[in-house]
Amino acid sequence: MIDNSAAEQAIRPLAVGRRNWLHLGGDGGLKPTAVLLSICASIKRQGINPWVYLKHVLTELPTRPPSADLTDLLPDAWARSLAGLVAVPA
Repeated sequence: MIDNSAAEQAIRPLAVGRRNWLHLGGDGGLKPTAVLLSICASIKRQGINPWVYLKHVLTELPTRPPSADLTDLLPDAWARSLAGLVAVPA
């Protein structure tokens, strides 16, 4: 028997929050919301606490020059560089 329970659970937060996100960021709120949700999904997939990661990235970004390489801030690279980071339970 085919079971799509995992897929339904993965999209549940999107379905629940859909009405609330209509006004996020004004008329152009869909793209920033999609980017944020994609980043959060990547963070969780790496086993990183999203709040810790986002706090670090949002603190680090203003200290870097505009032309700086930001690949070390990607979730997978950041997780490798900070292996002792508190992980989110799966």
